[in-house]
Amino acid sequence: MFDGQMRIPLFFTLLVFITINTLLAQEPGTVFNENGLKIEKSQYYYLDDNNEFDINDIVNKKNIFFSIIDGHSNFGIVQGSLWYKIDIVNNDKNTKFFLEIPSALVNSVHFYKTVNGKVVDEALLGLDYPYSTRKIKYKRPQFTFDLVQGQKTTIFLQLKSDFAVIYPIIIDEFSELDDRNNSLDLWIVVYISFMLSMLIYNLFLYISVKDISYLYYVLYALFTMSAHLSIEGVFLAYFGEIPAVNVKSVIVLSSLSGFFFVFFADNFLNLKVYASKIRKGYLGLLWIYVAALVFVALGFVKFSTQLLDLGGAYGAILTLVIAILVYRRGFKPAGIFLVSWIVFLIGIIVFILRNQGILEFNDFTNHTLQLGTVIEVMLLSFALAARINLLKKEKENIQKKQLDTLAENQRIIANQNVILEKEVEKRTEELQNTNVELNKTMEFLQSAQLQLIEQEKMASLGQLTAGIAHEINNPINFVLSNIKPLSQDVNDLMELLNKYQEITKKEISDNEEYKEILEFEEDLDIEYTSDEIGQLLEGIEEGANRTRYVVKGLRTFSRLDESNFMAVDLLEGLDSTLSLLANQTKNEINIIKNYEQIPDVECNGSKLNQVFMNLLTNSIQALKENPEKRDDLEINITVSKIDDENVQFSFKDNGPGISEENQKKIFDPFFTTKDVGKGTGLGLSIVFKVIKNHNGTILLNSEIGKGAEFLITLPIFNKSIVVDD
Repeated sequence: MFDGQMRIPLFFTLLVFITINTLLAQEPGTVFNENGLKIEKSQYYYLDDNNEFDINDIVNKKNIFFSIIDGHSNFGIVQGSLWYKIDIVNNDKNTKFFLEIPSALVNSVHFYKTVNGKVVDEALLGLDYPYSTRKIKYKRPQFTFDLVQGQKTTIFLQLKSDFAVIYPIIIDEFSELDDRNNSLDLWIVVYISFMLSMLIYNLFLYISVKDISYLYYVLYALFTMSAHLSIEGVFLAYFGEIPAVNVKSVIVLSSLSGFFFVFFADNFLNLKVYASKIRKGYLGLLWIYVAALVFVALGFVKFSTQLLDLGGAYGAILTLVIAILVYRRGFKPAGIFLVSWIVFLIGIIVFILRNQGILEFNDFTNHTLQLGTVIEVMLLSFALAARINLLKKEKENIQKKQLDTLAENQRIIANQNVILEKEVEKRTEELQNTNVELNKTMEFLQSAQLQLIEQEKMASLGQLTAGIAHEINNPINFVLSNIKPLSQDVNDLMELLNKYQEITKKEISDNEEYKEILEFEEDLDIEYTSDEIGQLLEGIEEGANRTRYVVKGLRTFSRLDESNFMAVDLLEGLDSTLSLLANQTKNEINIIKNYEQIPDVECNGSKLNQVFMNLLTNSIQALKENPEKRDDLEINITVSKIDDENVQFSFKDNGPGISEENQKKIFDPFFTTKDVGKGTGLGLSIVFKVIKNHNGTILLNSEIGKGAEFLITLPIFNKSIVVDD
């Protein structure tokens, strides 16, 4: 049935079986020590299903007990209390003995020693009681009692257990106790050592090969080992003060072991491929384990134990069928898995039959489950190795096929290269033609961009012209409004002078005419007229000066005579820009100037004036278009000298601010947040380019709702030549 690769696993299975069986044979299995007939024995039992009787009732009811043959008792899972009655007569000089219940899975054992129908000694221990209350600190319940030579006594034991009662009562000399316990501890040490070695070895393999089957194997073996150690009572020394842990740990650990075995079997046997339909049977097994966990959490330990027995039988048969099916379908590692499962299945069957009272309790049936587990874990490790080797061979075959395919592809590629070269030549020619078209398109786009830039300049010039027109219109209107009254006054004075001139031509004695002149002079109010003429002349002079200031500001802003770098007073240029924008800020936006004295900067003055104009215009528009428009709108302009080589300009407003997303694109050409037709998106792009050509830097600091600040740094000494926009 099995091929050559399974001979080594089978050999090791036989070797481990012989070794462990030898160790088990060392455990004393005497029910009573009969060497020299030191103890006369007779043993009886009674099942008190409803816990009706106490020790006084039991002592007085002699006819309710049944005899136990050979001192062995297989009762399975019992309800209520199980009473033992043991009659002993000591025929030897040894007076100190011990009694042992050879299982740690006992909820409570009440020990009574009676002489002539009276209780002379009693003790109580078990999983339901703290470990510290035990007189003998050992995993299994053990009691000591004294019996002098020739004395007769009757021992009563009241047992309550959520697990199967399938063990004999062991009585021996107290001097043999240490040897017996050491023998049992040796078995546990050997078991733990073997299981840990397999766990560590396969955990290392999992870390190396990253195969999830190894991880499932390690977890399955870990919880299986923990469950068996819990059955042996190994954890009592650590958790013995918590009765709930002592009782329920076996159920919990066994259920977790079952969970990870299902995952391991499903992954290892690749059931999705080899047994996709029957693998659904594992869902029922998982539900049985879930139910066991739920019922043990609710306190139904007996029922959970029965569920585990049911799950063990069901899972054993199901896994056996699946393993045979997968092996017959060609998955060779399933053969070793099948052997391991058969060994474990034998252990489970013997364990269940022992729990149900069908088989007797002895050294073999007591440890058959652990023995089966040890052999199974070892064989599963071999199976994993075989699976890895199989996968390695499959990978090598796949790589070989891939190499063959690669060689064929290279041949095909070589043939295709000739065709591709011709296609490449053809495509190259097409690309060259396309490149020519793209160059033409690029030239067209560059031309369009230059036109847009000029449009931006014209837009700025339009704003500038509107400002000039507004500023010139006011002083001109002022002059025009004063010309008419000035003309009237001048006419009156001229008329008066004419009359004076006429009088000089006549005789002064003409009193009537002289009186008329005096009356006219009084009506004219020569003094007021003279003052008014002076005020009008001052108004005309002020208007003329303002007109001259505006024209000077326009000339300073444009600097048409400065196309190259030269030393420029930038404060003068900044003030001229502000004067041109005065009509946009008047009575709405407060301009705050914080100027430090800075030296003249080597730059293109007209270009930097355009920068000032664009930045200030943006701030003014942002403040005016803000839906939360306030009365305290302001623009702070700070000019300072950083060091001997650089000056800095700060334009900061208290407007709506700029979002982080827009800040990343604010200097990109054609980017604008305005509606279509209201902006070209080139204003700040031009600013960025001009500052860059001046070897300066421009930074934007802004938060939504906290305004925006443009920070410009310029070198004082700059011999670069500005490239025309």
